[in-house]
Amino acid sequence: MANPFLVLGGIAVGIITAAFGVLAVPGWVASAQDASAKNDIAQVTIGQAASLSATGFVKSAVQAPAGASPTVLADTINGDAAVGVSVTTGKTASIFRSTDKKNYIVIVESDSNKAFWRLNGGAINEAASRTAAVSAANAAAIAAYPGATAPADRPATAS
Repeated sequence: MANPFLVLGGIAVGIITAAFGVLAVPGWVASAQDASAKNDIAQVTIGQAASLSATGFVKSAVQAPAGASPTVLADTINGDAAVGVSVTTGKTASIFRSTDKKNYIVIVESDSNKAFWRLNGGAINEAASRTAAVSAANAAAIAAYPGATAPADRPATAS
């Protein structure tokens, strides 16, 4: 016959393991959502590099063409050829482009409600919200490009 203390100990370990596993699942989900947002920024960065190489300037918007499943980087001003990217985040990816069309900031909101941003091809930065990401990106752009200006609702862009 099995030792009753071993059986009770096994049951207790099973219960404790299950409880901590259930408590950790929301953290795993948020982490996966954040990783998806960072991947979207990487995809936009790759697309912007391709655009800059091919046309000499970066695109101004991330959009899905009517009736098409792939998302593209497009120039909404000139209507030039789009660059295909794979953006999977359920929330909008925003691009702010400099007036010389050489620099950009991309901001992506995660489904965990955090926001991530990148100035050109630099490091991906995290913010608590889209508003905080705009403020941080604005400060970074002004520091990187003295003389850059920005409207209150979006990051500064260098000219």
